[in-house]
Amino acid sequence: MKFKISTLLVLLISFMSQAQETKTTTTDTLIKTGILVEETKTLEEIKVAQEQALKEKVTAAEAEQKALKEREKAVKEAKKAQDRADKEAKQLAKDQRKHEKEVRQFERQQSKVASAEKSVSRAQDRVAREKKSLQKNMERFEKKKRKGKLTEIEVEKENIKISKQQIKIKELEADVESAQKKLGKVRN
Repeated sequence: MKFKISTLLVLLISFMSQAQETKTTTTDTLIKTGILVEETKTLEEIKVAQEQALKEKVTAAEAEQKALKEREKAVKEAKKAQDRADKEAKQLAKDQRKHEKEVRQFERQQSKVASAEKSVSRAQDRVAREKKSLQKNMERFEKKKRKGKLTEIEVEKENIKISKQQIKIKELEADVESAQKKLGKVRN
């Protein structure tokens, strides 16, 4: 930038010095020929034209420098805009991954809840079946006992069976409670 300006100044100075030398030489020659006035006007016109051309060159150089600065500014702004767009794209991708992770985690949680609910339901069904079976066995036992068809050993065997079923029912009820606790933990 400074180099261009200094080059233009050197050119300007050299044109000025050449013009002065030409003027001096031409003036001497013109005095001899007698056409001094016309040649001086022509020399002045040439000098004005040279100065005007030099001014135009300087103006063109300044305009070129200004355009160059504007292009550099536009390139910087474009780069900033690209950087912002890249940053926004990265943030968007990050947010998308985070959302997908949350969705997967929610789905896993829902699957665990459904599994726990199914476990509770199965345990309750087992308890209900076992109670129904116990009820039937007790009714059969009472019926046989009333008819007097059972011996004391068979009565004891039936009492043991009934007791085992009652114990099993208690275990299944404990399983239901633990499944319900697990379901409560999973939901929270």
